[in-house]
Amino acid sequence: MILGRKFLEGYDDLKKKLLFILGAIIIYRFGSFIPLPGVNVAAVSGFLDSTGGITDFLNMFTGGSLGRMTIFTLNIFPYITSSIIISLLVVISPKLKALRKDGEAGRIKINQYTRYLTVLVCTIQAFGVAVGLENLSGEFGTAVVNAGPVFRMTTVITLLGGSILIMWIAEQMTQKGLGQGASMILTVGIISMFPSTLFKIISLLQSGQMSLFTIIALALIAIAMIAFVVFIETSQRRIPIYYPRHLNAQTAPQQNKSSYLPLKVNMSGVMGPVFASSIMMAPVAFLQMFPSESSSFRFFKELLAYASPTYILLFAFFITVFAFLYTSVISNSKDMSEQLAQSGAYIPGVRPGINTEGFLKLTSNKLTVIGSLYLVLLCISPIILSQKEGFAFVLGGTTVLILANVILDFVTQLQTYLQAYSYKNVFKQTQKKKRFVQRI
Repeated sequence: MILGRKFLEGYDDLKKKLLFILGAIIIYRFGSFIPLPGVNVAAVSGFLDSTGGITDFLNMFTGGSLGRMTIFTLNIFPYITSSIIISLLVVISPKLKALRKDGEAGRIKINQYTRYLTVLVCTIQAFGVAVGLENLSGEFGTAVVNAGPVFRMTTVITLLGGSILIMWIAEQMTQKGLGQGASMILTVGIISMFPSTLFKIISLLQSGQMSLFTIIALALIAIAMIAFVVFIETSQRRIPIYYPRHLNAQTAPQQNKSSYLPLKVNMSGVMGPVFASSIMMAPVAFLQMFPSESSSFRFFKELLAYASPTYILLFAFFITVFAFLYTSVISNSKDMSEQLAQSGAYIPGVRPGINTEGFLKLTSNKLTVIGSLYLVLLCISPIILSQKEGFAFVLGGTTVLILANVILDFVTQLQTYLQAYSYKNVFKQTQKKKRFVQRI
């Protein structure tokens, strides 16, 4: 009984983490139902239902906040956009490169810059939403009850406060919870749309617009996509590493110690598609929020329409670019080569120094090529194959990728925590036994 009680007490920290994540999710979902002041939600919802396309995509990632036009309409996207810009600047700017190498202090400083930029980006986007809502009118009525400077100022302040709150929640989830906070926010938004999607599928089945065979086929495709994503995300290229043996005059020579350097096939994870989606959303959302009858407007709207050839090509291009950029940020070949040299380790058949750096860079680039092709195939194929279905977005490659990565990351961190606790518990029991023996 005593051991069992102590065992349960040891997981108090884990319980706090899980309860904190649950509390943060509840706050996030509660804010997703608080509407913006002065907005005709029915008019906005009717407009979004009639347009579809990218607006359905945005609405899914915001957990329905866009369709309800709530205080969390902008969601975590300003923070993601700012992270994109800062990540690019880290690659370009020598000052930010030096900050990144400063360890924890440098990371805190870069995060501070990201927050400042988030406020600026969010203010610009919130003003665009306010102006767009004022121009939004149609068969469902006008979107704004009383347009004017007061409405714009109120909307900017409200959306800014909502996005900053989500950014703070995401950062707290990263620090005090298990997993990456921003990705978990996106995951919660996606999962929250599953019930409405299920009801939509049932209504389509009952009305005869969709057959049972089609639903089963799409379910099997979704399962296959999940299995494919899990397989690729857990795949690694293990580079063997050897440590030189140490000669000791009093003992026999020790044999070389071997280990390996794991490089994931998709090192950029979910960030490539998320960054690419954020870039593609901006011009399309702008065109839909500010409609016009000019020929140039219609040309750009058709050119960037969701699932159009131009949209697909640009989406694939940005996925590839951001996959390479993000990989270069998180996996620096020069830094890895220096760390191996400092620890006295070497790769068999490769000389230390510049040769090791070149080998790691070449291997990383090859894996990134495979990873980017996998991301493009995963994210583009559902758009092409299931564009005719109204619920294609929930079964999209980006959705499956985010869900799989977040769940895998959460499970990995949970297993790491439990393993670390078990080692700690064994160490404590060993120390107690030693003290008991010493007393005897």
